[in-house]
This record gives sequence, C-alpha cells and structure tokens, in this order.
Amino acid sequence: MILEQLVVGMLQTNCYLLGDEPTRQAVVIDPGGDAARIIKRLQQLDVTLAAILTTHGHFDSVKDKIFPMDDATRVLPGHGPETTVGREKRTNPFF
Repeated sequence: MILEQLVVGMLQTNCYLLGDEPTRQAVVIDPGGDAARIIKRLQQLDVTLAAILTTHGHFDSVKDKIFPMDDATRVLPGHGPETTVGREKRTNPFF
C-alpha cells in the first residue's frame, strides 16, 4: 500500500495519495490545490489515477477541481445516490 500526505493549496489542507502497489492504481483524497505537484508525485510513484475523492466542500476542493470536469463524470457524494457533474451543475445550488 502507498499512503502519502501532502499539504496543498492556499488553505494548506491535507491531501492524501492512496495507492495499491500490485495494480499501480491510486486515488487522491481532498486535492485542495497544487495540482501540478500532485500529478508530479503520482508520476514519481508510477501510479495511475483512478479517482479523486473529496470529503468536504471547501471552495478550493469543489469549485476549481470538480466543476470544470466533463458533465458525464461520475460523482459519489457520500450523502446520497451517485450522480454526475452535469446533473449537479443543473440541480445543486451549492455545487
């Protein structure tokens, strides 16, 4: 297992890289900024990004990272059923 903590973004929040060594798949948890740094570290670890997980809704996590994604991107909010970025844009006033 790969587990690393990075302090990122203007809010200096904790971001975690969690990877599976046998499959080389990884998830990024709470990427609050410094995308280039996170991507570089994933490359250094030689892992493929499988998912981005957010545990809260700071503007640095949601607006700048999720809103620009393709409308078909799956969202697993943790507080309700699976949705998509497009559906959230259309129906969620807090998105």
